[in-house]
Amino acid sequence: MEEIKKILEMVNQGKVSVDEGARLIQALGSADKSTQSTASASKPKFVRIKVNSSDNDVVNVNIPLSLAKVAMRFIPKEARAELEANEIDIDEILEAIMQGAEGNIVDVRSGDGDVVQVYVD
Repeated sequence: MEEIKKILEMVNQGKVSVDEGARLIQALGSADKSTQSTASASKPKFVRIKVNSSDNDVVNVNIPLSLAKVAMRFIPKEARAELEANEIDIDEILEAIMQGAEGNIVDVRSGDGDVVQVYVD
């Protein structure tokens, strides 16, 4: 924003033409977009669900973030049952993830030895 003010002052003082000022401002906008795309490239890529039950059931589900909404329907019944048994709402988790939640979303360890983890990386 500060750069735009400087460019407008330069135009006002006659140091650069209106056309040159417009090109400079446009170039600033392009630089901002490339910075934003680089930042978005480092965003999390997978939703990972891990369930280890006391019955020795082990479930690992890795879902590409771009497909998370659709892929949540395909979570194995064992994993879904374990999540529900621990009062974990998959829809709430998905909403949080879609709004940008990162890292460890759910980490539940029951007294029976059940472990449920949902994280984004």
